[in-house]
Amino acid sequence: LRSKKQLAQADLTILLIDGSDEVTQEDQDLFALVSERPFLIVVNKTDLTERFDLQALTGGREATVVAISARTGEGMEALTGAIAEKALAVSSKTVHESSVSKCCGR
Repeated sequence: LRSKKQLAQADLTILLIDGSDEVTQEDQDLFALVSERPFLIVVNKTDLTERFDLQALTGGREATVVAISARTGEGMEALTGAIAEKALAVSSKTVHESSVSKCCGR
């Protein structure tokens, strides 16, 4: 319950998935929770045999996915860029909504 409250308040949620394992029901349940707000999927362990299936996780919904290997460091630069891009998009939207609210009394 507390985690759901924190997710609802988060500006950006990062869903970290083990890319060396098949998508589980728990992964799908977590995706359903995080996909209600701005999110980013990070698939770790790309240095191992990849068994991750994006379609199985998202059910075809659009998602930004970054593949990384925490062990080798591969993909970390892409992850940093994706987080910055998502954070900028979220902050721009928040500023726009705040301006509309102040301007139009919403």
